[in-house]
Amino acid sequence: DSDALMKAVEYLDKKMNETKKNSSTIGIDRIAIMTALNLASDLLKKNTLVDEITSERDELSNQLKNQNNMIHSVSDKIANVIGKFKERNLP
Repeated sequence: DSDALMKAVEYLDKKMNETKKNSSTIGIDRIAIMTALNLASDLLKKNTLVDEITSERDELSNQLKNQNNMIHSVSDKIANVIGKFKERNLP
């Protein structure tokens, strides 16, 4: 997709300008390498964050399933007790 490619070009250009501005690195090759390293580092950090969030989501999902199972179990027990109570109170 050409729009996505253009956005990537603009983003890379922006990041390379930031690298050039914020460091004493000279030479387009070195600026490109430093920018690539910074982008790789950012990507790894974001991947770690995504993994942590996914793990937390899975844990919360399991807790929710367990709570739903408990609710259904208690609901079944209540229905059973109500049924027995109604049987005993029949004329």
